[in-house]
Amino acid sequence: IIAAWSGTSPCRASVAELGGALHAVLADPAANSLDVWRLERGVGGWGRACVIRLDGAPPGYDLGTNDVVPLAVDPDDGRVLLSAGRRIGLYDPAEQTVQDLRSLEAMEDGAAALVPMVYEESLACYPCRLARARRLSQS
Repeated sequence: IIAAWSGTSPCRASVAELGGALHAVLADPAANSLDVWRLERGVGGWGRACVIRLDGAPPGYDLGTNDVVPLAVDPDDGRVLLSAGRRIGLYDPAEQTVQDLRSLEAMEDGAAALVPMVYEESLACYPCRLARARRLSQS
């Protein structure tokens, strides 16, 4: 995956935690697709998890004009929750379609501003957290 991306590439790279595993996401505006790679535990390498094809998706899911990122994966059927700025959609890998679940662009005036996100803890491990945990376990 790293060989396919560089600072001069039109593709955008990001990381995401999906289904409890670290994933790298390569957004390719030319192909209008997200190439999702999973860090394989115990193997020490990356394996392709899926390709999310956005051609034919509702307006707002075009990688040429928007950032589209996966937020979560349904463990039962593999559908992927997508955030496209102010839109939320559900990608069905079997049908290769996106269902637009919610558009925040069409909200009425006076409605509370909503921003789609998934809370995730930091990837960093802070020594002060470890020291505090040790102190708590010793008391």
